[in-house]
Amino acid sequence: MDLAPDVNAISSLVDLLGAVLQLAAAVVTLLAAAAVGRRRSGRGEDKER
Repeated sequence: MDLAPDVNAISSLVDLLGAVLQLAAAVVTLLAAAAVGRRRSGRGEDKER
């Protein structure tokens, strides 16, 4: 029974880490999408000129 609290704590930490990783992945995805959008719009303007 001594292991139960430790397992629960580890499970909570794993859940927290998973949430943090998902959040970080979402931020990176948004930044990458914004960067690609800027590059495309920039290139499009250059081609038109």
